[in-house]
Amino acid sequence: MDLKLTKDVVLFWNLDQGSKLEKAEAILYKKQLSPVFSKISPSILAYALVNSGKQSYFNLPVFSDFSAAFSQVSLSVGLKTEFLGLKNAKDLEKWSFDILSANPNDQTGILKLKVQKTKTEETKQNIGQPEEFTFENLKKNGDSDFEFQIDPNLIWPQIRDKKIFRKNQNGQSLTEIQKGQIGKILLDNLVFRLKNNDSDIILKEFQVNKYIKVNNNFFAYPQIISLKWTELYKNANKMQIEIKNKKLLYSFDLEYAYLEPNAHLEPNSQSLQFSNFQRQTIKGEIPLEFILK
Repeated sequence: MDLKLTKDVVLFWNLDQGSKLEKAEAILYKKQLSPVFSKISPSILAYALVNSGKQSYFNLPVFSDFSAAFSQVSLSVGLKTEFLGLKNAKDLEKWSFDILSANPNDQTGILKLKVQKTKTEETKQNIGQPEEFTFENLKKNGDSDFEFQIDPNLIWPQIRDKKIFRKNQNGQSLTEIQKGQIGKILLDNLVFRLKNNDSDIILKEFQVNKYIKVNNNFFAYPQIISLKWTELYKNANKMQIEIKNKKLLYSFDLEYAYLEPNAHLEPNSQSLQFSNFQRQTIKGEIPLEFILK
């Protein structure tokens, strides 16, 4: 005779505990960008994002002066939450993320971000491995979008007030010192102007010398652009500046370059990679009577 034994086994699963386990780690997710981002270049977004965690960033023009350059979005510390969010975690307020690096491409309108998820209990800790996200359909650059210019009406009062000219100098050649003085006034009043009349772009023009990072010779708005600024300023007396037909004539070549496509930006980057330099000729004239009166 066969003897068969059976035993019922009952398993209990704590649904509450399972839910806690599922929500133990936050999930980083990519957001749908607002339409206004199609009007913003990847390079300025990259620069703002990688620097937003630095205390010194709050004193940079890209934050203090350019943060409100666009409607509907601010280039401030809250910018990263326009791109990414966190979900599915208990105590979500303890979770955050840092932008480790960015690779912008102003030619294609693409921005790649490398991001580290963090959690703060008593101290801030990195959680998991860095994640990468790609954002497309941002603004593509174009030479026809902007211009550099100088308003002669801003120049002549400064030349006059500095008494650079002697009253009898109608037909005389300028000295190297005078050319240098005038050249620096010209550069101090060089304006970057956007041609776009789009109402979503609030800041349309600014003086270059106020916002260029002199040590690195670039400015970040509306996209990262490098100028041969230090060299030009140092050799201001080499500009074509002359008196002719009772007018002060000036002309010089301004060399500028775009950020290299897919350049690598990090919070502690000391230098940036740029493409080949291009030239725009800046020229104008001022009647001598304005300067001498």
